[in-house]
Amino acid sequence: MVGDIGLMCMSNKLDRFGSEEEFLKFLDTFFPNKGKRVVIGRGDDCSLIKTPGKILISSDIFLEGVHFDKRYFSPYAIGYKSLAVNISDIISMGGRALGFNMCLMLTKRDSCREFFNDFFNGMKGLCDKYDIYLAGGDISFAQKFCVDITIWGEPGKRIFQRKRSKVGDKIFITGPIGLSRAGLIALSQGIQGNFPESVEAHLTPYIPVKEAEKIVKNPYVNTLMDVSDGIFKDIYRLIRPGQGAELEIPIKELHNEVIEMACLLKEDPVVFAGIGGEDYVLMGSCREEGIYSLKEEVPGLLVIGRVTDKGKFLINGQQIKGGFDHFGGMTNG
Repeated sequence: MVGDIGLMCMSNKLDRFGSEEEFLKFLDTFFPNKGKRVVIGRGDDCSLIKTPGKILISSDIFLEGVHFDKRYFSPYAIGYKSLAVNISDIISMGGRALGFNMCLMLTKRDSCREFFNDFFNGMKGLCDKYDIYLAGGDISFAQKFCVDITIWGEPGKRIFQRKRSKVGDKIFITGPIGLSRAGLIALSQGIQGNFPESVEAHLTPYIPVKEAEKIVKNPYVNTLMDVSDGIFKDIYRLIRPGQGAELEIPIKELHNEVIEMACLLKEDPVVFAGIGGEDYVLMGSCREEGIYSLKEEVPGLLVIGRVTDKGKFLINGQQIKGGFDHFGGMTNG
């Protein structure tokens, strides 16, 4: 458990970092300080990075007690997810992640090699796989552990924005919804053994980079975004003002673990899945004449509805309400 690692850090002085310089040298063993886009690497007041001209840029905070719970989030999962959700923002705009800055707020409990060996390895796998450079950042101590990342990327030939949908567009998603919510509930209730894929989706979510590369090449796709707050909330953000959406999601299209968790909680499985956040699948709209080729190009892509001119949002004939809100938590109308 992560708590055991924290106690070990507190009790064994040999495992603690003696200074900021020692911590930064340890970090350098995970993240190379040179690369084809790096003119001046980490070590000065700033890094100097070659960029492709225009860049995509995004930020995300990953805060203990709000975005993750150390009772079941390992250091590896904290590192992985904090970077993965930022990569998701870049690909949803049709870009490719290039580098990031990271600010860390440490607690005394976490300031040991064991914790950060796993934490940095969680990030390193993504950096190596997608050729992403750590340019710099800052560290400080705080009451709770926090990772604050600013990521930048190279735009593709097309930059996808929200609210560019057209009436008649087919609405699609690239993967299952509701798994992360099922995983969170399973972990919090101590029944994670019965929901292994849901737990994996919550702790180390799959980011559809390959799928995004294929979607951006399809000229019929009009709009795209990642699903972080549940499709019942994000559908409002995807569709152009004044338009609406009619969604049809049969229960048979949901993951078995999502159905099982919804039944356990005595909830409608489709509603359960629709209000669940942190799925990080891509959701978009595509002209009808391009949807067949898109399904052929992107395995697992699911058409879930269409854009209308009625200004109403329906799921299986019922009005959509709910989703995750940072100011109000999870709501279901």
